[in-house]
Amino acid sequence: MYVQGFMKKEAHEKKLFQTKNYYKRYFVLDHKTQSFRIHKSNNVKSDFKAFTYSDIQRVTIPADEEDRNIDKNKLRSRWDFKFHLQTTERIFILCAASYDERLYFVHTFKWIVEINAYQTDLYF
Repeated sequence: MYVQGFMKKEAHEKKLFQTKNYYKRYFVLDHKTQSFRIHKSNNVKSDFKAFTYSDIQRVTIPADEEDRNIDKNKLRSRWDFKFHLQTTERIFILCAASYDERLYFVHTFKWIVEINAYQTDLYF
């Protein structure tokens, strides 16, 4: 089973003449191989960076984002639904296109973190 979709990813390093801070990327979480990939486009053959599920350590929604979700009547712009994904390599700052998409990805990443914790408890 796959969980997949576009999200915006904050640039890891700011470069001198860099005009964009966020880049649209296609995320594919593959439960069968327990890996996730970040593609430059939704083309399967595009360049990607791969991670294993065991690399995922934590997923959080910043406190200021939680406060903003309380006011459901306020319109928010697309890609305004931020959350953080911590891996062994770095912390990704990600933006989903909608509140529901953020919940979808955050829930999936939290499930992966719980599976990792369960597997760690099993082996130790």
